[in-house]
Amino acid sequence: MVKVIAELTVELTKKRTIEGIIKASGYNEVNFLIKEGAQKKRLSLQDEVYGERKIVLVGIDDSISSQEVLTEARRLGLSRPTYGDAFLLGEQHPDEQISGRIVFLHDPQYSWSGHSFNLVLDTSRKGRVISLISSGGWWHSGFRFAFRSK
Repeated sequence: MVKVIAELTVELTKKRTIEGIIKASGYNEVNFLIKEGAQKKRLSLQDEVYGERKIVLVGIDDSISSQEVLTEARRLGLSRPTYGDAFLLGEQHPDEQISGRIVFLHDPQYSWSGHSFNLVLDTSRKGRVISLISSGGWWHSGFRFAFRSK
């Protein structure tokens, strides 16, 4: 149902801001919720630990719930990603999102107007995109998910 498709390394080496990482990443489009969250410090790197970490991308074969993805990730010995993991992966491995959209089932979820959202690295006809989306808890086979290796 869930299979490992890539292992990537990201690194946070100094104090940075989400705004700075977004600018350095060269996105063609940044969702308004990302901009607002960064400006209001609802998305931040404040609790991130400096150093290197391994991000594991997993793919799915069928439609699956968020809870099932999380259960399978735990079975594989993986843990939930952080906001920082999403921003660093987009900056340090920009071609990876061109290969297919990447969802971060981070904890805590981003909440806005009573809905929960997850960070997604994706593409559009404009190019590379970073956004927050609400799936209603269900995903189809076109999605890949990023987790931290323990």
